[in-house]
Amino acid sequence: MPEVVTAGEPLVALVPREPGHLRGKRLLEVYVGGAEVNVAVALARLGVKVGFVGRVGADELGAMVEERLRAEGVDLTHFRRAPGFTGLYLREYLPLGQGRVFYYRKGSAGSALAPGAFDPDYLKGARFLHLTGITPALSPEAWAFSLWAMEEAKRRGVRVSLDVNYRQTLWPPEEARGFLERALPGVGLLFLSEEEAELLFGRVEEALRVLSAPEVVLKRGAKGAWAFVDGRR
Repeated sequence: MPEVVTAGEPLVALVPREPGHLRGKRLLEVYVGGAEVNVAVALARLGVKVGFVGRVGADELGAMVEERLRAEGVDLTHFRRAPGFTGLYLREYLPLGQGRVFYYRKGSAGSALAPGAFDPDYLKGARFLHLTGITPALSPEAWAFSLWAMEEAKRRGVRVSLDVNYRQTLWPPEEARGFLERALPGVGLLFLSEEEAELLFGRVEEALRVLSAPEVVLKRGAKGAWAFVDGRR
């Protein structure tokens, strides 16, 4: 059984080899990404037994996602290829460091995750269930799935790890705060960046006051990170 279970939507990324506007590019490299997938692959490479719960479309991109995750050693017992399409995004890098991301995921197979999407006994023996704030922003079903999965983990004594991972393109701050309010009582480990704290709560201090969890990791970019354990930094 896996030590860590992650769940969310895998995405296919198309990225140019050189900086510059996408309009001028003829060749794009293909990668598999998505916040929860990245965590799963990183943990697998570190030797952690990790399982991924998710959906991709019954298309060639979905087949590619499945093959690459298997090659990384991620357990896919509850990974499915379903009717619909696999979400993707294009990333643009500009010479001075700016960049843009263009998503094509609305209505994707991955956004259809819903309560009951996997057998919750899969969580037995796991140390963590890791989720992000991206999944509940994808659809009402995915919102319900996130809370359901957290509750099932709690019933089995599995700690829930939640990365806020706020995306302005997916939902407004008030909706993200509403989800966090519902989810927070079940979260044992919370990840939050300084930028997200300011976008959602105006000030980092206010975010840390509101988002109280047994362990909170504040990501500070090049300045490193702070960990708050039972209120102590």
